[in-house]
Amino acid sequence: MSSERHRYEFRMPDPGEGLTEAELDAWLVAEGDEVTDEDVLCEVETDKAIVEIPVPCSGEVAELRADPGDVVEVGEVVAVFETENPPGGQVAVSEDAADEAGESGDKAAEAATTRRPTK
Repeated sequence: MSSERHRYEFRMPDPGEGLTEAELDAWLVAEGDEVTDEDVLCEVETDKAIVEIPVPCSGEVAELRADPGDVVEVGEVVAVFETENPPGGQVAVSEDAADEAGESGDKAAEAATTRRPTK
């Protein structure tokens, strides 16, 4: 098994109910953090709920590409990870390469948990 790290671009998964966008409420990790696929990456808010988006892979958070309050489109790259084991074996070195490889947020979309807003 190789210890070589690859860049993995994580795209915003569908937050549920066929929505095409969500507002980034808060990052729960920071650039430079070592994370596992058991951690929560961020919380996004839709019209109906706050959704926790899980980290898609173990590794280092290299980039966070949105700020709290930003409206993020489904499929938009929101974070980049340095990882030895990209989800599904995918390695994305550019947005075009990620597009060719297909949607990369499937695992996170399946694992996203929803809770009601506390406002």
